[in-house]
Amino acid sequence: VADALLDMLAGAMAQLRVGDPACFDTDIGPVIDAEAHATLERHLARLHREARLIARTPMDEQPGGHYIAPIAFEVARVAEVTEEVFGPVLHVVRWSGDPAALVAQINALGYGLTFGLQTRIDSRAERLAAQARNARSSHFQQSAPISWSIRQNRSASSAFARPKPVKDWLTT
Repeated sequence: VADALLDMLAGAMAQLRVGDPACFDTDIGPVIDAEAHATLERHLARLHREARLIARTPMDEQPGGHYIAPIAFEVARVAEVTEEVFGPVLHVVRWSGDPAALVAQINALGYGLTFGLQTRIDSRAERLAAQARNARSSHFQQSAPISWSIRQNRSASSAFARPKPVKDWLTT
């Protein structure tokens, strides 16, 4: 399952366009400033040494701005993601076993803005989202013809559910 998913991820990343956010066909614009760019470049240098590159979005030379092409790496363990990264960098960890143990490993990092889970089992989603210690949890349940998107913003103590057509869920 993981290999097929990573192949699809690489294909999707190849379709992204990095560039000026004022252009309609741009998917990814620059990072916020030179300091953020330098931090990401240092992080990427470490990942190139210690992780396996999955895919990188092609990027033409960009005039001005601080651009980082979306990139994905596979790391061996959750604990190898040693710092919170604010940029188009995806860390992938393969795992098997009890998902609650994985959530505990993620919680042990001490940071995290979002927690996402895709499952058709509501009780699992609720249990794991309650276990996650981050600012926002999302559960995506695919069913026909409606996919429910449930988000929980812990900092605002709010929750909402809204119907979303499956075709929209598959393309966003």
